Amino acid sequence: LSSPNTALVAADGEGSQNFDHADLQYVGVSTDYSALRKADGASNALSDSTIFFGIATHGVWSTPNEVEFDIFIDTDEDGQADYKLFNSDRVGFQPSSTQVSDAFVTVLEDLKTGGFTSQEFLNFYSAHARSTAIYNSNVMVLPIEAAALGLGANNTDFDYYVESYSHDLSSSGITAPPVERTRWFAYDITRPGLDVAGGASGAPIYDDLDGAVVEIGYTVADYQRANARGLLIFHHHNVSDRRAEVVPVISQWPYRLFAPFIIK
Repeated sequence: LSSPNTALVAADGEGSQNFDHADLQYVGVSTDYSALRKADGASNALSDSTIFFGIATHGVWSTPNEVEFDIFIDTDEDGQADYKLFNSDRVGFQPSSTQVSDAFVTVLEDLKTGGFTSQEFLNFYSAHARSTAIYNSNVMVLPIEAAALGLGANNTDFDYYVESYSHDLSSSGITAPPVERTRWFAYDITRPGLDVAGGASGAPIYDDLDGAVVEIGYTVADYQRANARGLLIFHHHNVSDRRAEVVPVISQWPYRLFAPFIIK
């Protein structure tokens, strides 16, 4: 399987020797909004769409329970995060829980109320539905429904940043400092720059086969506005150093035009 996203963090070429399984290499984001808009119309698409955050690290984790990636989301763009989306499992995300599970999910924490809600399966698919090579990997996709963030017709964009943690650093219930933290990014689900939905609703995850073709929509102005770094593709079943790939996006059409135009 492969899953494309808009790349927002390029590799820094450095990894922590001891905790590189939590050292961020790439961060990306995508949505299926465009496909839903064609099928359901703009108003319904906004509430029904899903946002997919892609995370790649320099090193491999043995299980997703070994690491945690916290995506802090600011939906009113006041400089303070309103929600935190993170990877966990179906029983381990509650603060009082002392157990873990191998049913991996994304969890949303409302930072205003302190409430936790289980969201989607990690990598979108349950283990019963499809294998996404979730163990011994360095890539994962964290889905969240736009409606769960309060996004809709009156608010289609948000800011976010990512913190990464290694549970190998934590002990006796004490959470260690983050291994890495990104800067703030901005994203608009109606103006993604790169449209990786491929015309179908649901996760932008495709069969990773020789000769397979995935259509990617491209809007120059939105791509430039997002300060994107290319197309981030996760090859989930590849070996470690070939799972995350960034394809540069090069446009030869000038995105700045100056008037008046002179035609002879």
